[in-house]
Amino acid sequence: MFIAAGCNALTHAADWSQGQLAYGAGRAVAIYQEGLLELHHGHTTEVTAVLWAGSTLISGAAEVIVWGQDVRLKIPKPCSALSYDAGILVVGCLDGKLYIYKDYKLEREISLGRHRPLALALKNGILAVGSTAGLDIFTLEGQLLDSPRGHEDWVRDVAWSEDGLLASASQDRTARLWRVIEGKAQFEALLIAHEDWIMSCRFQGNRLLTAGADSAVVLWRQFEGVWSVDSQLGLVSAKGSTTATGSVGGFWGAGFAGELVYAWNRTGAIRFWRDGKAIPGIGGHTSAVRSVSWAGSAVLTSSTDQTTRLWANLAGWREVARPQVHGYDLVSARAVSTTRFVSAAEEKLLRVFQMTKTVGDLLSYDITDLPDAAAVPLLGLSNKGGEESEETEEGPLSMTEDSLQRHTLFAELAKLYGHGNACAALAVSPDGRFAATSCRAQTPDQAAVRVYSLDTFDEIAQLRGHNLTVTAIAFGSRHMLTCSRDRSIALFELDGTKVASVQRAHKRSVLDGCWWDDRVLTVSRDGLKVWRGLLELEEHVDVGSATAVTSRADRIYVGLED
Repeated sequence: MFIAAGCNALTHAADWSQGQLAYGAGRAVAIYQEGLLELHHGHTTEVTAVLWAGSTLISGAAEVIVWGQDVRLKIPKPCSALSYDAGILVVGCLDGKLYIYKDYKLEREISLGRHRPLALALKNGILAVGSTAGLDIFTLEGQLLDSPRGHEDWVRDVAWSEDGLLASASQDRTARLWRVIEGKAQFEALLIAHEDWIMSCRFQGNRLLTAGADSAVVLWRQFEGVWSVDSQLGLVSAKGSTTATGSVGGFWGAGFAGELVYAWNRTGAIRFWRDGKAIPGIGGHTSAVRSVSWAGSAVLTSSTDQTTRLWANLAGWREVARPQVHGYDLVSARAVSTTRFVSAAEEKLLRVFQMTKTVGDLLSYDITDLPDAAAVPLLGLSNKGGEESEETEEGPLSMTEDSLQRHTLFAELAKLYGHGNACAALAVSPDGRFAATSCRAQTPDQAAVRVYSLDTFDEIAQLRGHNLTVTAIAFGSRHMLTCSRDRSIALFELDGTKVASVQRAHKRSVLDGCWWDDRVLTVSRDGLKVWRGLLELEEHVDVGSATAVTSRADRIYVGLED
């Protein structure tokens, strides 16, 4: 089994301990170890904080879960930060309070007033708190020991070293080091290297790691009592892509994983470096996956995270290309052939893409007729094919996040127009010659399904027969199946002639449909129905609230709402 999941774009979303990397992946907690990924479910909202307390994993969202101990702590507001030391768990919440637990039983609360906790670090009974107010130091009894000033913006992260040195990372683009003596913080060093917000800080021995929104990870080391930059990993963000323009890109956090350094960003990828050199990392989509399509031996996926991704088994399944990075949420992407696909997003058109030689060579395909490379031109919005640039000398063979982002785009061949509203469904004929699509609709005219030739990129037919949005389209050996929110289903010839229809096929909106040999399968929240011939009902199976269906050989696979 292969599982891929992106890391949540939050400062405390990942933590490493004893060879295991745990991170929040949507509402699940993912654990990565020795190339294998496991997902653990239990949270009701997005996971905002993950923490290893020795060999015990703790995660926070709308609730706090201590995995493996059957402990589930109710909290009044979502968790923003966690810290653990010597049997004491501290939970920071968005209600501006800190909740202190001993042996997972609530002992007391500490209020920050109107400010919100962003980071916690507990060591030897001293609690450092980074918040929207700055930096504060408390005892576990709630006594405020000190509020050292120096930062000019929110403190995003705090961390203790083994010898009691406290680091704070701020949106003012600086990190500061403090020596806490008898509850008072004495300023020790000012660290300046980032060009944007510093999102996190972590210690390992006499080394400090900071990660920022400038896409840089900086490794600091103390030489003869002076802290200075030992190395810089990652890239400086592109001009204009900064927090000053409203874009929080770059890295949300970083940490040490033994001899490796890891960091995560808003694309969902967790990058790794060894001895300053990037090595393949892990990751996946960061939002709902809307479609999965086989493209030869590879798999093409699309998501509401506005990307399409190509996965292949190259000495293990992994992401090998990111063919499309869109400005709209993707609705569907369907393979036309091993090297070409068509996608639909929440816009009014379809886009057809062609693989480049860069990716084709990696997959050992015939690359004779493929464009050399693709890129988005300055001030452009579409992937343009062209010659290989000097930047791609490294190529995608490393399969690092940088290579995937910069060198694996597909070239856009055509745009297919016609709809007046955002696309809703997409299908490609088995021979790859035709594509059919629908859009969001509230009238019969808007509900027309448009059929395009993928040879000439011309519209060749319109299928009319529904009153509301067509939610699913499927090509069969003789007819095309359409399913609609108006609870009807229909069969059409390719030229648009309606062959058969059922106006009230289900009691609720028909959410998906497919062919099962010469039969039709449809699903709705009232279950699964099997139709034969010209849509004569054969069987109604109560499988619960169904949202997706597909078939293979003698098996039917149904996706349920829960």
